[in-house]
Amino acid sequence: NNLFVGMPVSDNAGGTIIPANTVITAIDSAAKTVTLSNNSITTAPAGTKFFFTQGMPRISQPVKTGVTDPLTNQITGLADTNNLFVGMPVSDDTNGTIIPAGTTITAIDPVAKSITLSNAPLLAKPLGTNLLFTPVVSGVNRISVDTTNLFVGMPVTGLGIPANTTITGTPASNPLLAAGTVTLSNNPTITVPAGILYFGQYSSMTVSGTGIAPNSTVGAIANSNSVNLSTAATVTSPLEGTKLTFTGHFAAEDIKVNINKSSQVALNYSVSKLLLGGAPPAATQASGPPPSTLPVNILGTIGELITAIQNKDDAGVVAAASNLKTATDQINLAQTEYASRTLRLDSAQTMLTNNQNTLKNIISNKQTLDTAKTIIQLQQQTTAYQAALQGTAKILPMSLMDYLK
Repeated sequence: NNLFVGMPVSDNAGGTIIPANTVITAIDSAAKTVTLSNNSITTAPAGTKFFFTQGMPRISQPVKTGVTDPLTNQITGLADTNNLFVGMPVSDDTNGTIIPAGTTITAIDPVAKSITLSNAPLLAKPLGTNLLFTPVVSGVNRISVDTTNLFVGMPVTGLGIPANTTITGTPASNPLLAAGTVTLSNNPTITVPAGILYFGQYSSMTVSGTGIAPNSTVGAIANSNSVNLSTAATVTSPLEGTKLTFTGHFAAEDIKVNINKSSQVALNYSVSKLLLGGAPPAATQASGPPPSTLPVNILGTIGELITAIQNKDDAGVVAAASNLKTATDQINLAQTEYASRTLRLDSAQTMLTNNQNTLKNIISNKQTLDTAKTIIQLQQQTTAYQAALQGTAKILPMSLMDYLK
């Protein structure tokens, strides 16, 4: 129960039994066994604990059914082409009897719901053939993943993902991208059939504990079981029993929209700025500025108020209450800022609507015709032209002799 293909596996023996970067590749619920991507290093003694790490969002191997045709290098009859991209390896669930090894997608037709392969299928199979697609490919800056809540600029870490990698495109920002895919600023270094990726910036999270240098922060999440720190550890700690404290918050970048060529408006507001007074959090009354001074660490002040009440510290209660009163100004400022952003967005929308109407009028004046009116005008011009021709025909043959008569 609670296991899935692609789930990372480790042991409590320091990796002496299960190799690093091992994941589940198959699950047999009836036999209550799992198959791993790597062979165990040694036989596990009785009492060995195995750790199965969950994470979100996890990448999984897309599986689709289609019709193979060795004469056209194409697979047709797909339900959709979501989660697919050019360069993605393709295989089948019959041990390579249909799709040759090393085959990749060379073209995608989302309208016809078909794909073109680098190698012709070995056999023609009717609808129902299971096709397997690899979501993370070495050297290809596109991955297949659930794109919910992902946005351009969001950092990405995980197995095979280079340091400082960010999302450069999503289906929301680039309509040409297939649903369920995003582009990255760096190419993955290895091909991953399934596993876990982490999206978001954790650089504001500080780490403390035995052997941890002062002011160390999380630089990146290396994989499901380890993180990289900004500063090297000062001593080697035991494998188990060492307590580390992680403090901080998830600090995603501002989500901004363009309202013109040179101006953007943020759609979100930092929770740390609102409730903690910033990142890092503002100092509280015990160590910081006097009461009634912005910014206010609201959550920290509430904690101090609780402590002061429990200790019957009248001065502490007064100071905390004063800071909480100032906190209302902090919240009001946030509301004012949001109102200002809303006004800018409304103004931009009005301007864009006006520009759109102006362009529509220009197009209408240039291209749209009143057919009935135009036909009448053409007939009138034709009648006038014919009358002119008739008059000219009568005048041209006349000469002076006609008048002498």
